[in-house]
Amino acid sequence: MNKAMISVVIPAFNSERSIERCVKSVLSQTYPSFEVIVVDDGSKDKTLTICLEMEKTNPRLRVYHQTNQGVSAARNAGLDQASGEWVAFVDADDQADSEYLDRMFTCVSQSDDIDLYVGSLNVFRGKKKSKVLQLDSRTVSAKDLDTIFGDIKLHKHGFPFGKLYRLSLLRENNIRFDTSVNMAEDCLLMMNYILACASKKQSLIFCDEEAHYDYFVQKGSLSNTVGSFEKEYQNYKAIREAIHSLNKLLGTKAVKKELLSNVGWFGERCINSIYQKREVDKTKRLSQLSQIDTSELTFRGDERFGQWVLKFFLIAGLHRIYDYLRWKQGK
Repeated sequence: MNKAMISVVIPAFNSERSIERCVKSVLSQTYPSFEVIVVDDGSKDKTLTICLEMEKTNPRLRVYHQTNQGVSAARNAGLDQASGEWVAFVDADDQADSEYLDRMFTCVSQSDDIDLYVGSLNVFRGKKKSKVLQLDSRTVSAKDLDTIFGDIKLHKHGFPFGKLYRLSLLRENNIRFDTSVNMAEDCLLMMNYILACASKKQSLIFCDEEAHYDYFVQKGSLSNTVGSFEKEYQNYKAIREAIHSLNKLLGTKAVKKELLSNVGWFGERCINSIYQKREVDKTKRLSQLSQIDTSELTFRGDERFGQWVLKFFLIAGLHRIYDYLRWKQGK
């Protein structure tokens, strides 16, 4: 079997504690044809120094440096430098076992019409493995969006690692990471890529074998914290536009509702950002609430009765009542 070149892109920022372990794990691959591209995103610690030292003795490794622009810009810079037929992403906090690339290529090589591999992940919290993220093994047409986002729920596995993308398809369709957002940018890229696969009548392959990638959950992740309204609203707009476009191609109402619940989650983050600062006046709060389509919010099973009542006023469009109660509640 002809072993195509795989480019492995690693964005790094202030990763001196993990970057050597990460890069060495990728360099130890049994797969014979690959390159490793590390993009240092303006680190203030010894990350760049460590990478440059490793570069001296590893011809497969190429290290690039840029001013701090964020992880999406770093991944895009890696894509610009990639020369492989396929591209994989690894985060600087994580590591891959020696069979990682070989297993991915073996799967995508089963058929010429496969353009995306999705594999399993080991998830670690600290040093303890908490779970394995697995999907049933199958090959699915990229046009079967109802299965991909309904049965499989791939939008919940939108992270860039554990996947193998065809580089030419990314470039031909100008699919890149959105640098205007700081959440779900990897899922947005994946959605756009799948739509490009669908237009070519290509397929996706899911493998349920032993996980070959170790993902380390970091404390203070963005999913557990809320930023400014401006940043949260930018994230909300991007994911809402993508999901509404995708929903036009779906045939099953239940799948459409499932995807819209993700829009609602981003909308809730916007709302929470409005009320995290007590100095924001009522006029501004109501103006910001009006920018969110609160009718797309959904009720969650884990919400307390008081939260349910508040959300009812939002979904009903009774923003002034909601604002009064939410503001009073925060005093």
